[in-house]
Amino acid sequence: MAFKLELLSLAAATASLALVASPALASAPYTVAFDGDTSGAGHTVTWVSRGDTRLLVNGNAYTCTSSQLTTSFYTGTNATGNDIADVTAATWTGCTFSGLVPVTVTATGPSWDLNATGGNTSTLDDSITGSLSNVAFHVDLNFGLGPCTYDVSGGLGDTFLEDNGTGDQELDLTSSALTISNVNNTFACLGLVNNGDALTIDGSYNVPGQHVDVS
Repeated sequence: MAFKLELLSLAAATASLALVASPALASAPYTVAFDGDTSGAGHTVTWVSRGDTRLLVNGNAYTCTSSQLTTSFYTGTNATGNDIADVTAATWTGCTFSGLVPVTVTATGPSWDLNATGGNTSTLDDSITGSLSNVAFHVDLNFGLGPCTYDVSGGLGDTFLEDNGTGDQELDLTSSALTISNVNNTFACLGLVNNGDALTIDGSYNVPGQHVDVS
């Protein structure tokens, strides 16, 4: 599924959601229920950031004051394995580089996939490990020496929590394998980003009022 989004941030996150896991350990193929429905229908879930979302490049921070991710879940048993949802839209607002320079990001496909990759425990704070794959976006900012642009691609590691203590489901971004490429002008970028540099994302998302169960 291809899509193109005009974003106002570098905190891609991208990206994701919190799943409720069953008391037994879950493993592929996973069965997904949305508010109890396993009929095979698609269900839209919107995830809202908890506080700032930050993306770090060589010790420098891109910070967004708020962001949202929209996902479409596949309910029922997923015979293809770990891919349980797609990210269909993403928005970030109030984003700056080091609190000073506004950042514009264009997120691109072919598809951002939400995957379940591990089992869960049978406690009140059940969790299941996951990942967001095929993440890709383009960054555009200006330090005053002309456009500084580059591409970012790779995947994110996630932990999905059944209950974050407030009754909401939660996604915590736990690791990153995002890589910078196609830097257009190292002079305009002040040497702060270079091809092959890694990005680290720090962010959490909540979804209130909806219930996704993975078993």
